[in-house]
Amino acid sequence: MFRINLLDSHALVLTPRWTEFAGPLQAGLMLLVCLLPLALIFWLYSYELKLVAGRTALGLLCLRVVTVALILFLVCLEPIYAHTSTREIPGRVLVTVDRSDSTSIADPQREPIDKLRLARALRLGNDLCSEAQLVDWIQQYASGGKLQWVKAEEFPDPTKREEATRDRKRIHDEVCKRVDGLTRSEVVQRLLAPEGGDLLARLTAKHECTLLGFARGTRNVTPEQWRDLFAPVQVPEDKSQKEEKTDLLTTSTD
Repeated sequence: MFRINLLDSHALVLTPRWTEFAGPLQAGLMLLVCLLPLALIFWLYSYELKLVAGRTALGLLCLRVVTVALILFLVCLEPIYAHTSTREIPGRVLVTVDRSDSTSIADPQREPIDKLRLARALRLGNDLCSEAQLVDWIQQYASGGKLQWVKAEEFPDPTKREEATRDRKRIHDEVCKRVDGLTRSEVVQRLLAPEGGDLLARLTAKHECTLLGFARGTRNVTPEQWRDLFAPVQVPEDKSQKEEKTDLLTTSTD
């Protein structure tokens, strides 16, 4: 099968006959089918030269050649005029948010590299340092070495070098402290929020999104109402029902 691209998304698709045979045999059959009619046409032309004027015979020859060539083209190559159209169908994404009491807990036990990665994703340190600085610290942690706060070529003056080292270490610790202060719920909020990871906006730009909060029960909200998932839950009078737990066995999407 051969494809000849035309204008825009149009194309001419050619499907040669006898593709079930080997290449040389297929080519031989095609050549035989094409040459035999042409040979007969030229033989007829040489005979007509004896009966009619040369110009008339030549005109008949051209007409027959064009007609036979068109028939051979249609029969041997089976051309198909193709038009390709593309349509984007948005996918559907279900974003589930755990709203049980365990999400009110912070996780300060994270490794420093994980804290910096989270700070970069949530844009927690934009007012303290550049993203390039965060990336540099993350790469240094990933390489397994000790952090090099200042490169040797940056500050030849020892005094300025020492000041830069103190400043960057302070900024590093402040970024990590901000991450330590976030609860699990706040991390999710920051991930979805425009001022943070902006995940929800990026998802809704290409997909249809549904948000589902779950704990003892479930709650569906639209992407525009996503902040409602994090609203304080009204405490029931029955103390036995006060604590919100994640029960995956009884959770349903009804």
